[in-house]
Amino acid sequence: MRRASSSSALLLLRRRPLSSLISSSVSDAAASQFHPHLKHLTQNPPFFSGHANKPRMFNTQTPPQYSEDMLKAGMDDLNMGLKLHREGKHEKALTFATRALQSFYIDEDSASLPLALALHLIGSVSCALERFDDSLGYLNWAKLVLGKLEKGESCSYEHIISVEHVVEDGLYITNKAMGRRVDALAHLMKSVELKKKIFGEGSLELGYAYREVARAHFCALRFGPTRVTRTNGLANRVVTKLVFACIIFFF
Repeated sequence: MRRASSSSALLLLRRRPLSSLISSSVSDAAASQFHPHLKHLTQNPPFFSGHANKPRMFNTQTPPQYSEDMLKAGMDDLNMGLKLHREGKHEKALTFATRALQSFYIDEDSASLPLALALHLIGSVSCALERFDDSLGYLNWAKLVLGKLEKGESCSYEHIISVEHVVEDGLYITNKAMGRRVDALAHLMKSVELKKKIFGEGSLELGYAYREVARAHFCALRFGPTRVTRTNGLANRVVTKLVFACIIFFF
């Protein structure tokens, strides 16, 4: 499967006013209303349960003041991080992704699409660097942010799922790399359902997703058939459909 990328989601976000992307709880004048200090990002976000999952790359000694220029700089850092990640320069990508996160993170209640994209990028880069616990932590944080946005009214469902399917792909890749095939399959199935809504039946993107699900299902059955049967039965019910879809698209 091609590495999950935030590029298409980022393209969508560029069409919206920057201030409308930053928080689900503020108005268009959001940039001037932010909390004046950035909390130390070495503190555990709510979902972190242990020291092993504690983010270790942040050390903000002088919290910056928020401004429109700073938020635009965050988007630039996000773009550069994505570019470096695609080029395989993961350590450098992590630096830019971290700076982007510092631009979008306000406090533990922060919720915005750029924040979710920055968290996804750090999770994806961490996976590439084989820091799997960190990867799961940041990707799950991204899911938490998207969940908050779904409950609000500041973002359209279309924009939210355009980021959510990328996050699910990231969780699939990380769980797969850790050998958690059944967990990986569950995230992949969720991604497929989201892609079906975004791209529609008969799309090439959905065809690639079906092919990957067929492969993942085969591996899960081969290495852990008992566990697969106990998940929710969904993978077993759709495997025939996926195989035929792959035949239609690729043979």
